[in-house]
Amino acid sequence: FFSEAVNAMEPSPTAATIHLAQLEKNHAGARYQGEISISTGQREGKGTYYYTNPYFIYEGEWFNGKKHGQGRLSFGTDGFYEGSFAEGEISGKGRQELNGWSYEGEFLQGQRHGEGTLIRADGGSYSGGWAEGKYSGHGSLTLPSGETYVGGFQMHKFHGQGSQQNPKKAMSYEGEFRHGLRHGQGELKERDGA
Repeated sequence: FFSEAVNAMEPSPTAATIHLAQLEKNHAGARYQGEISISTGQREGKGTYYYTNPYFIYEGEWFNGKKHGQGRLSFGTDGFYEGSFAEGEISGKGRQELNGWSYEGEFLQGQRHGEGTLIRADGGSYSGGWAEGKYSGHGSLTLPSGETYVGGFQMHKFHGQGSQQNPKKAMSYEGEFRHGLRHGQGELKERDGA
């Protein structure tokens, strides 16, 4: 099934795979160069996949035809993800850089999930817990304005116990939050001494 696209087929160091180098794009417009399983014909071992959209290139480990293990997914000149993949998805620990921001931490099925640190292009940052791509659990947020918040988060909003500081307004609040708003017991201090 690779007849016209095969440039070279050499046995790889592992007896169960051979090396394949496609010269021509396949029916979907993509190309693969690397190891494939002799028994299944699936990508297995190390290889590079050139997607139909030339913006994307994956270099790394494969298992059973899917990205699996360590690899690097490049997004043209805009950035990359480098780290763990499982069953074709970005999962596990890794580093992602895109359009001036970076994230280093844990992922689950392509989303930030677990512990990690995000540094934004505008100077803001977040370090702490993530769930389904949103701030969740305990974390520390710094906004470009210099405002900070340390405490609980739920679905990208302040939630639970926390401490909010805004040096430009000479304001601080320590106490309870609910769905992003001050709610419950807390102490607010402002410039005028209130």
